Amino acid sequence: MIYHIQIITLLVITLITSVAFAKKESLRIGSYNLKNYLIMNRLVEGVYKKDYPKPEIEKAALRSIITSHDIDILTVQEIGGEKFLKELQNDLKKEGSDYPFSAIIKGLDPVRQVAILSKVPFKKIHQHNQLSFKYYKQHNAVQRGLLQADFSYNKHDFSIFVVHLKSHLSQNPKDPESKQLRYMEVTKIQQFIKNFSLKTPSSLYLLTGDFNDPIKSKTLNRLQKVNKLEISKRLESYDSRNEVWTYYYKKIGQYSTFDHILVSPNAYTRIVNKKAQIVDSENSLIASDHRLIYTDISLSNKD
Repeated sequence: MIYHIQIITLLVITLITSVAFAKKESLRIGSYNLKNYLIMNRLVEGVYKKDYPKPEIEKAALRSIITSHDIDILTVQEIGGEKFLKELQNDLKKEGSDYPFSAIIKGLDPVRQVAILSKVPFKKIHQHNQLSFKYYKQHNAVQRGLLQADFSYNKHDFSIFVVHLKSHLSQNPKDPESKQLRYMEVTKIQQFIKNFSLKTPSSLYLLTGDFNDPIKSKTLNRLQKVNKLEISKRLESYDSRNEVWTYYYKKIGQYSTFDHILVSPNAYTRIVNKKAQIVDSENSLIASDHRLIYTDISLSNKD
């Protein structure tokens, strides 16, 4: 009996959400590296603390940025697992941004995972964490996997992929900045996206996340073309001052553009203003060392 009540409740929530969103002709898709939303050893106000959660001041800043920009579907990186995702979900709801649908991938990295929060119901979730390859005689795999969420909205089917490629930190002297590892990761992802694109040439999809590589890198280029086949297009992104950085490495004072949104050729024709927006709120660097990036995609029910 309880099981049937739960199913009915979920169906009601899905129906109400679908009806509410059917009135909108575009959706706002965002990507955000939350900077260690997990338990870890960290420096807090100059004091070293072991096994400590993300400080409340940082969490509050994150929520303020998310809620003030009306993101409909948010992909996140560096979340510590389902417990932390649920915490963020509940706290956002208390502050007026309800994301009733969520998904997380259990990749090889048990600490920093990728996930999706959505106001729109999922059609299907796919966890691609078996994209394996060899890395210096060791069997390895895409570090945090490739999370895919399928949606149906205003009679349009579309998919969102979430990635978080390896950081520049490395203990391998043969690959000191993990460039080769990221390239191998993205090669496997490229093969998957290419096959996905060939199976459904008219498909709408967005590839979002923290790629840990800049705009003109081999990594980003590999995700956009296979020989002469265009599989995705990177959206140019700017903040309100026309600056393009999304990541700030405070230790050395370096600004980089590591967070990107790539879209399929068909999806690109639906992107409002053909670009993405980087959020430069005053509390951005309190919330994370990355900045929120988002774009609007037109999905009118009149098309």
